[in-house]
Amino acid sequence: PTATYMHTLFSSTGKLSSIRSFTFYVYVDREQPVPLECQVNASILRPLFALHQLEKLDIGHVPFTFSPTEVRHLALVWPQIRILQIGHDCPRKLPPTLVRAEDLLPFAEQCPNLESLYLRFHIPRASGCLDKRPLFGKSKSRVTSLSCGTSEVQFCAEAAALLASAFPLARLYAHGEYSDETGNAVAAMNNV
Repeated sequence: PTATYMHTLFSSTGKLSSIRSFTFYVYVDREQPVPLECQVNASILRPLFALHQLEKLDIGHVPFTFSPTEVRHLALVWPQIRILQIGHDCPRKLPPTLVRAEDLLPFAEQCPNLESLYLRFHIPRASGCLDKRPLFGKSKSRVTSLSCGTSEVQFCAEAAALLASAFPLARLYAHGEYSDETGNAVAAMNNV
């Protein structure tokens, strides 16, 4: 389906304010790059922002392109969300994401019921990789599953500390095919 089709579907769904769960999957050939017209972005999801009681949003097999600001906004529009999974099981060849670990902090701060968060985000290797500092014991986040999807993750002690403090119960996962370096970085971050 094209972005136009998805926008039409999401616009119709957004008018049903009592919806608490929405699942949308597109079946694609994972070996082929996804055409730009099939990528999900914030403008396509905007009609779903009206679903303030939304507890589960699961959009699979569709790559998304969000800015850091747009990702932070998701936590504000869906404060009741328990499961937020956007862009899982996507084809392998995706453009890099601009979303960083610190852009996930609003989910720890604004979404007290969140248990599972799957959004592609990037963790750079360099120290000094964060603008925010760890919360150290202040977070009450219930997230137990935090996934960066198919993003290439570099080990960054600062990012690991930030994620561990913001999501103290969470295990970090990478899904799909990723490099050994990403696998090692994810494992190291889970041991911080």
